Amino acid sequence: LAEIVKALYGLFLFSRLHPSATSLFDRSVDGFWKSLFAAVLVLPPHVLMTMRIVQDAPDTAAYGFGDGLTDLLIYIIVWLAYPVLMIPVTRVIGRHERFLDYIVPYNWAMVPVGYLLGVVTFLGTFGYVTRDTEINLFIIAYAVVALFLAELARRQLQVGPFLAFGVVMLDITFNVVV
Repeated sequence: LAEIVKALYGLFLFSRLHPSATSLFDRSVDGFWKSLFAAVLVLPPHVLMTMRIVQDAPDTAAYGFGDGLTDLLIYIIVWLAYPVLMIPVTRVIGRHERFLDYIVPYNWAMVPVGYLLGVVTFLGTFGYVTRDTEINLFIIAYAVVALFLAELARRQLQVGPFLAFGVVMLDITFNVVV
């Protein structure tokens, strides 16, 4: 619990451009494995978003246990594969020594990102906003998330803004493909 609170507070400070924000993350190999617990924390909004996608899908087939298991396995694969993908990427861009400095805060950043997207999904799913408003909120949320993740990549990998944006585009492309 202390690690979670510390990491989330570090993200808050990071969003405020506080210079000591990074010191609140355990950027060791052990800290990396602990940061994967964020996947457990993000699972509830992910399930809600999956339910919304299923709700919006054409009624060609019922969503069953096997589909849920497949979605869960894809979720786990994405959480484990993105760091594996980023190892050679950081080597190619000459920032391999900064890998843990980037991936640990990135993993923890998925908690507020997941809940932001989950709130938008919740509002749309339960009729608090219209479908058009939900779509517009998603566009805004994804833009904010992309900017935040680009800043995270820029600062933690110590790269320029264009390369940081490229890292974010790789992340988005990877998630869509998987």
